Amino acid sequence: MVDRRLRFVRLYVGWTVGSVPVLVVLEVFSLTLLYVVSLIGFAVIFEATASDTVDPRWRRRLRYAGGALVVGFGALAAYEVWTIVQSV
Repeated sequence: MVDRRLRFVRLYVGWTVGSVPVLVVLEVFSLTLLYVVSLIGFAVIFEATASDTVDPRWRRRLRYAGGALVVGFGALAAYEVWTIVQSV
C-alpha cells in the first residue's frame, strides 16, 4: 500500500522537477507555466496509476488535492485575465 503511494509521489515530484530544466532550456520558464505543467502532470499520473478493480482510500483523497489544484488554476487564469484587462 505504501509502495503505491510513494510511487505516485515519486512520479509527480519527478514530473515537476523534470519540467523545470525543460522550461529553462526552452527559455519559457515562469511560475505560472510551471504550475500548469505540474497540474497536467498530476492529471496524467493520477490516471496512469489508477487501478481498474480497487479504489483505495488514499486515491480518493487525491481527488481533493486535484480539485484544489484546479481551483488554483482557475484563480491563476482569472488573475491573468484581470491583468490583461487592466492593461487595456
